[in-house]
Amino acid sequence: MICIGVEMVSTIPTLVFKGHPPIFHAFTICIIFAFSAAFCALMILNYPKIARFCGYYSMASALSLLIWVVSS
Repeated sequence: MICIGVEMVSTIPTLVFKGHPPIFHAFTICIIFAFSAAFCALMILNYPKIARFCGYYSMASALSLLIWVVSS
C-alpha cells in the first residue's frame, strides 16, 4: 500500500489478483526465479552441467507459472 495524499493505493494489479495479494507475491517470485535461472544458464558457459541445471530450473519455473496462471 502506498499513501498518496490521504488515499491509500494498493500496488497489486486488480485485474487478475484482486483480493489475492499472496498469489501476486508468489507470481512475482516465480517470475524472478525463472528469469534469474535463465540468466545464470546463459552466463555459465564453462560449466555445462550447472548451466543445464539452471536452464531446466528456468523452464520448470516458467512452466509451473504458466500452469498456475491458466488454472486460476
